[in-house]
Amino acid sequence: MQIDHLERVNQHTLQEVLALYDAVLFALENSPDAMSGPGWKRGVYPTEAEARAGLEADSLYLLRDEATGRAAATVILDHVQPAAYVNAAWALAAPPERVMVVHTFMTDPHLRGRGFGRRALAAAHTLAREAGCLCVRLDTYAGNLPARALYEGMGYDSAGLIDLGFGQYGLHWYQTYELPL
Repeated sequence: MQIDHLERVNQHTLQEVLALYDAVLFALENSPDAMSGPGWKRGVYPTEAEARAGLEADSLYLLRDEATGRAAATVILDHVQPAAYVNAAWALAAPPERVMVVHTFMTDPHLRGRGFGRRALAAAHTLAREAGCLCVRLDTYAGNLPARALYEGMGYDSAGLIDLGFGQYGLHWYQTYELPL
């Protein structure tokens, strides 16, 4: 597998990330099987505020399609684990600074099926190793079957279901995953 470089987002490239957020939300809003996806809702998550917070924390990245130069995937990578992560059955007892957490990971809906998600995660794993992390952790809506297949296909281990507090949107359970590095 090709290991790509994740580009750190700056003020000049933030609009590309926001356009990707919009494209993903538009695709979800117009998909008959939207509930087999991440369950994201415009105005709820992901929002410009999350992108800007990732930018300010220097943790927002994008992966470009090398053929066109356009943003193909974006992700926030940091050491911040949601409070509900205490309820997951993590295999590794790692201190927070040795855990890389994947947030707001998405690919351009027009480029799905071309390996950009896998390539972006592989690049995230490289960054995590370089940062001295012991593992990568993430969560996804339990009904997000394409994401679950991707994570499991890349060797992530299930750490159980947790409630992240989005039940009012019909999103009661999130599957947690951990990848030892």
